[in-house]
Amino acid sequence: MLVLDRRLSSCPEGSIDLGIEELSATVANQFKQRVKDGGVLTSLAEVETQLGSPKCSYDLPDGDLKWHYLIENGGAIAVTRHQGTVTVDFSRF
Repeated sequence: MLVLDRRLSSCPEGSIDLGIEELSATVANQFKQRVKDGGVLTSLAEVETQLGSPKCSYDLPDGDLKWHYLIENGGAIAVTRHQGTVTVDFSRF
């Protein structure tokens, strides 16, 4: 598999959308601040409304869903849906 960016190394073959651009640092930081301020995410649709489509999307073996967003400053956002709960991890920003 050709990995174009090390931030996508966990994405299985076929899960990366080459047409999706990186998020601006401004959009990513606004989203991070909303989450930090206690914003509860109830669905992936809510995340997609705020960030757009993910660069990478795939199902995990246990039925969970994982999304990856890349940020123009070299950071990344990983979003996981697990049993109806949405969690967000921020990397390097």
